[in-house]
Amino acid sequence: MADHPKGLADTQLSIANKDADTVTVEVNGVEVVVLTTQDGDKRNFPVEGQTVRIDYILSLANGSVIDSTREPGRKPVDFQIGSGEVVPGLEAGVKTMSRGQFARIKIPPEAAYGEDGVSPFVAPNMLIIYDVELITFANTSTPDGAGKKT
Repeated sequence: MADHPKGLADTQLSIANKDADTVTVEVNGVEVVVLTTQDGDKRNFPVEGQTVRIDYILSLANGSVIDSTREPGRKPVDFQIGSGEVVPGLEAGVKTMSRGQFARIKIPPEAAYGEDGVSPFVAPNMLIIYDVELITFANTSTPDGAGKKT
């Protein structure tokens, strides 16, 4: 997965109610929508500096899947909250999730790959959608049995 556009790593977040089925997170003035598809434990949420492990399917608005850790031979991905390792919209969405939760995260281009896109997978100014499972998170650099980073 390619790096996100420069300037989006230092994102200011505004998080709505974490108990709702749909949460809106503001990232750089645009809304990232997090729709819960299966509840997690509703008690444990990742914070800055923790390393999370997720499974995901990344698709475009038209439903085309462009990446997935659920494919044979792939492993869940680990990344540290606040490190800028993933697009800001994904990080912001995962921060609203509780351990074990499944969610669909709709990320506008301003919180994803922006005007540049990621050729040939994501065109410029394209909305992307992550279907995510937050498997676990920890205060260490990577949870036990770490997968690759995105």
